[in-house]
Amino acid sequence: MKRRYFAILLMAALLVSCFAVSALATQAQLNYVTDEAGLFTDTERGTLESRAQEISERYNFGVYIITLPDYRDYTTSSSVETCAMELYDDNTLGWGSDRAGTMLLLSMQERDFDLDFYSSRANRIFTEVGRDRMEDRFIPYFRNDNFYGGYMEYLNTCEEYLQAAEEGHPVGEGESRYSGQDEKASPALALIPGGAFSPVFFKLLITLSLSFSEIVFTDSLIYAYLFIFLTVLYSALFTCVLIINT
Repeated sequence: MKRRYFAILLMAALLVSCFAVSALATQAQLNYVTDEAGLFTDTERGTLESRAQEISERYNFGVYIITLPDYRDYTTSSSVETCAMELYDDNTLGWGSDRAGTMLLLSMQERDFDLDFYSSRANRIFTEVGRDRMEDRFIPYFRNDNFYGGYMEYLNTCEEYLQAAEEGHPVGEGESRYSGQDEKASPALALIPGGAFSPVFFKLLITLSLSFSEIVFTDSLIYAYLFIFLTVLYSALFTCVLIINT
């Protein structure tokens, strides 16, 4: 009889300890997927939720997805980054005592996004170079309005990075950011279909305009003026992009 009572008490203690560990792991007040913008079907949302939960539990690291119609309706700040931080803190997101995690927030009104990481553990796992590569993987989906595909790619990338860090080789560790390439455009510009103005676009514009001028104008002076005008126009547009990115 004493052995039976001892076994029952042992089982109860184990159950209590399991619940305590679970409570310490995460106290999040939101699901892994919060789709306020209504971008996903029920099936898509369920698939993303299961995938995010699986990754979070496997690596003890919160992975979250949030879509909003307009982030300004959820914060008094004019910054989507601040909105993301407030949502993370106010809803106690994250795993472990350091509440480590990542969130990809998308605001549809201005097609802006914020990819954020929380805790020093997150910063070790997701290096600056690694974050740039993450964006390169999901942004093309967003540009084509394939938001489910973009978020699934985000989850896949998170899993790859977490696994690489667990094996002792964080993605991009020791590499220089922007080596051999220009700085990235701002998130809002990056989500515009076709992206920001590029040299390829400029060359195409010049080529088409000059071809048209050869047909319409015979005066070489007008030809030169047209070329100068287009050059100044592109320079002004490019300057605006740089100002926005600073």
